[in-house]
Parts: sequence; structure tokens; C-alpha cells
Amino acid sequence: PAPHDYKTTADGVFGHVGQSKAPQFSCRAKIQDPADKEVRPGATAYSLGKACRTGSMETPSWTMAPRGAGIPKPPQQPGPGEYAQPSTLYGSHPQLPVPGRVPKTTQKRSSPSDALTIGGPTPAPHDYK
Repeated sequence: PAPHDYKTTADGVFGHVGQSKAPQFSCRAKIQDPADKEVRPGATAYSLGKACRTGSMETPSWTMAPRGAGIPKPPQQPGPGEYAQPSTLYGSHPQLPVPGRVPKTTQKRSSPSDALTIGGPTPAPHDYK
């Protein structure tokens, strides 16, 4: 037989003949947690900040006194980058007697862009028919 074949109600009352009333369920009151009585702070009550077991996890920092605390300003004179650096490549250094390492050339050096135009100007798309 299927579940709908059983008669579970009698005269609109749920249950069977042996039951005097419908079942009732109740829950008892919530018991007190022993941890609620603890007066010491818990593990999450502390703010450790940037501390760890080996010390503070901060980068070192220092302060510096301003320049006006006794250090004079440097004089206004040209620096090393203001002077031309003579080359010893061709043996023409004013102070060091060095023989030249490459032969002197008199012709103009070519630039990398000259290699693009050796065969003439490059045709554009409108030059084709």
C-alpha cells in the first residue's frame, strides 16, 4: 500500500486512535556557557599592531637635520659634466701621451638611417598601379 492509503486523520484530528492529543515539542532554556564567566581577556582582546615574536615589523627610520644646521652650501661652480671629456681614442689627449688605437679617418661616418635609403627612396602604396 502507498502512504495515501493509510488513514492518518480521524474526524479532522491528526494522529491515530491510541493518541489522546497531538504531539507537543518544547525546548529547554539555553544553558550558560562557562566561558562567559571568564573575567580574563581572551586571545582576540589584544591589539598586537606590528609586533611579532622576533620584534617589531617596521622598517628602520632616521631623521636628518636640515642643511642650515652648520653645513655650508656648495659653491656655485661648474661641475664635472660641464667640461668636454677629451678622448684618447685617436691619441689626442692634452695631458696623457697615448698612442692612437684606431687609424684617423677623414670621411664622414654614416648614420644608421643611411642604410634605409641605399637602394633609393622606398615606394609608398600610392606609387603602385
